[in-house]
Amino acid sequence: ADELIDLAEKHNLVKKKIVALRIKGLDFHYLGDLELSQVYFYESLSLSEQIEYKSGIKGAINCIAYGYFNQKNHGKALEYYLQALALAREMGSRSAIASELNNIASQYISLGDYSQVEQYLREAITINSELNNQFWLLINYINLGKYYKHLGVKDSVIYYYSKSISIAENLGNTPKLIRSYLLFSEYYMDVSEEEKGLDYAKIAFHLAGEHKILKEVYNSTEIISSFYHHQGNSDSLLKYDTIRLILKDSLEVESRISTLELLEVKHEIEKAELLNKSQKKQASLMLWNIIGTLII
Repeated sequence: ADELIDLAEKHNLVKKKIVALRIKGLDFHYLGDLELSQVYFYESLSLSEQIEYKSGIKGAINCIAYGYFNQKNHGKALEYYLQALALAREMGSRSAIASELNNIASQYISLGDYSQVEQYLREAITINSELNNQFWLLINYINLGKYYKHLGVKDSVIYYYSKSISIAENLGNTPKLIRSYLLFSEYYMDVSEEEKGLDYAKIAFHLAGEHKILKEVYNSTEIISSFYHHQGNSDSLLKYDTIRLILKDSLEVESRISTLELLEVKHEIEKAELLNKSQKKQASLMLWNIIGTLII
């Protein structure tokens, strides 16, 4: 990104610099420095506004909104997603309109304000169905399921979560498939149908274990452990609690590693001094071997 910025400045390629600034911001975003990433997003926005570059303005606004979303500042994220929707409508991009509609609905859900969720999602579903955009339909259905869960409309929750599972399977999107199973599990636990909730949590657990999606293995074990705790099943509770505690430590290690990597970028510290890659790989293999022996 730095090379792109330098090249754009050298040749006075303003639009290229605008994109490069967003890339630089995303680099820091994915490294976990959300505040610094916003600095580059806002710089990209300012430069886009100076030359009245609508595509650049929208791209920067989306990045800013995404940054606030990951900071869990849903009010600010909503503010910028609404701006992005207005621009998408002005530019006439139907796929962008549908994307922003879903983003807005998602922020309203996170804010606990359900009064406008359905209208945004229905419009998004109409557009994505016409465009045959299956991935975004999957996201729309997940959010519509959450909406009906809040309203307590059981048939609609089951219908939309089931549609999200079906699309995720057809797309081969394992992370979203696992997420849909976990949402089903959480729903059934909430409505006191714990056995069904357990079944879905175990499906998610085995899928996440098979594909080594550490965070979702952990999330599923939390649900399963809670079930066995309330049932007083000490043997099963011990099994899943053991997995959960192993994973908790591993996730904390991953978080520390990410922090170290960010510091390395900022201060140009050699990674070899902080983390031996072969040891990291060996530890990861050991972790999955332990989990494998515990999964029946």
